[in-house]
Amino acid sequence: MKDHRTNVGVGGVLQTGRELHIFEAVDLDDASYRFVAPLEVKLRVRRAGHGLDIHGTIIGAAEGTCARCLDDVRFALEIEVEERFDSPSANDHPLGESNVLEGDELDLQDLVRQLVDSALPANPKWKTPRSKTRSRRAANWKLSPVTVVACAQCHQAKRPHFVCMNCGFYDGRQVVAIKDEHAGHNHQ
Repeated sequence: MKDHRTNVGVGGVLQTGRELHIFEAVDLDDASYRFVAPLEVKLRVRRAGHGLDIHGTIIGAAEGTCARCLDDVRFALEIEVEERFDSPSANDHPLGESNVLEGDELDLQDLVRQLVDSALPANPKWKTPRSKTRSRRAANWKLSPVTVVACAQCHQAKRPHFVCMNCGFYDGRQVVAIKDEHAGHNHQ
């Protein structure tokens, strides 16, 4: 199997403190996404104490399958890089954050892979179209029938926990005085 590691010597940066500019095309063929072309990596590496300060950008285009609709999607990728790595010591964990820096060698491909994996979602999910959102929302716009119970006083239909509009009673006592519409009116 072919080794795709891209190591960059950073010994001069660590020892003398001079800046190093990296312009490299990095291919991530075993990542969770497919990349249309190798990623364009532009980095500036400077010494910071006993470690490295790395700033720059990673630019490319990725393809994947949408986890919701299972359609193939393609999107542009631009990652701003602002990382700091301390010089590795003998007791550092091999899977720790400084695993891209081994002695005076920077594993550029591993650094790019970690940055891309942390910037991209695990399963790309895309914005749901308005028409689909609206139809889903409209499905809940149904009217429910009004609940009706018999008044305990006059036995007319009324809503529960409401004053009876016929007799004015609520919870066994009269709380509203009801006017008689026919009072003072003569039909002769």
